[in-house]
Amino acid sequence: MKLETSRVTKLLKHDNDIERTVLHSLVHFPEAREDIKKLAEEDFYLLDNKDLFILLRDFIGSGIKFDVHTVPDNIKTNKTYLAVFSSRSDILKVLWKSYLKKLKDISAKRKLQQLVAMYCQKL
Repeated sequence: MKLETSRVTKLLKHDNDIERTVLHSLVHFPEAREDIKKLAEEDFYLLDNKDLFILLRDFIGSGIKFDVHTVPDNIKTNKTYLAVFSSRSDILKVLWKSYLKKLKDISAKRKLQQLVAMYCQKL
């Protein structure tokens, strides 16, 4: 007998605001970019956010210094970038590490949900 898992997989844990806040920090705060190696594609649930993270990760990994005015065009044309770029928050710089931790916690919970759903489907 299979257990009903549709509710588990439909309600995968994610938080668009936290994802975009982390992306905002990567774009706006050079000191946040030092922690990009702590992040993975899987930490971002929404595809648009994940796509922007991949672009930023690859660009930051190249070692080229940039600010919000010198971001390359392939990043500027990403549809999530405009929302991230235009969002304003002066407190983010101080709280960068807590947003990173929160995103990692949400990502871990989502992975557990997926494991439970896979296990239930095998029953």
